[in-house]
Amino acid sequence: MNTQIFFKWLSIFFDPLLKKSHLNSNKNFLGFSGGQDSTFLFIYLFIINLIKNKSYIILHLNHLIQKDNFYYTLNNSKLSFLFESHYHLSAPMARLTNEFKSCLWRYSLFFRIAYFYIYKSIWLAHSNTDYCEKFFLNLFRGSANFGSSFLKFKKKFDFLLLRPLLNISRETLKKWIIFLEFPISIDCTNRVIFFSRNRIRFFLFPFLKYFFDQKIEFKITKVNFLTIEYLSYFEYVSKQLFFFLYSKQNLYFLMPNIIKKFFIKQFLKYSKKSFSNNEISFINNNLFKNSNVNFIKKLL
Repeated sequence: MNTQIFFKWLSIFFDPLLKKSHLNSNKNFLGFSGGQDSTFLFIYLFIINLIKNKSYIILHLNHLIQKDNFYYTLNNSKLSFLFESHYHLSAPMARLTNEFKSCLWRYSLFFRIAYFYIYKSIWLAHSNTDYCEKFFLNLFRGSANFGSSFLKFKKKFDFLLLRPLLNISRETLKKWIIFLEFPISIDCTNRVIFFSRNRIRFFLFPFLKYFFDQKIEFKITKVNFLTIEYLSYFEYVSKQLFFFLYSKQNLYFLMPNIIKKFFIKQFLKYSKKSFSNNEISFINNNLFKNSNVNFIKKLL
């Protein structure tokens, strides 16, 4: 009975996502940690493998920062053996001291393997809760709002980076895993309050849900996505407006310096070189002294 309910729920929720992803290739791999989210996605991909005859490779990125990581490796290898899936294990050459370096190492490895083996898609088990945690981490660190914009359902490089669980909260996944009795291993570091992410998870989220809204995660995600869309549109408009202002130089000179520098910053974002405030001021002062844009091209 549990299996029938599970298949019915999968067909209702995941079919639109599969149509959206346009997966026609048999070369796909899953970034696997062994937690409840990735285990849920792994079993789902196993079912798709049986139904649609697709091949999925499991890539377990082990940070090797604690003894429990070795037990996760053992558990994940048993799962891959049980489901007859290809299993690959990767470990860093040097110690990863913080979350930023760990994230950079993981994604660099994803891209390298995808390019080397010509994989067409990478599946990651980020949930809606992960998205909100990333948003608050960036907020408390003073990072840009775009720091959490990478957590999208689909991101296209030369391959597809897919996150089909992004519209599901971790609490919902946990209920399904308990109901279906899926085998999972618990990461002990998820309960260590020393880490900022865990303080957000165990203190901030319950507070927001109790005093504001039980679905606060989805509300935050919706607002953040709208903000990203507005900023992307504003970036496009500012770029087009820059070239218009270049043709109407008198209009440009009537604008405040802070607005001038903003348009120049938006234009220079597409350069491979980073510019300081002094260099931007220099460009602003010398921008229209040349009769063409060769001056700008030399700077880029």
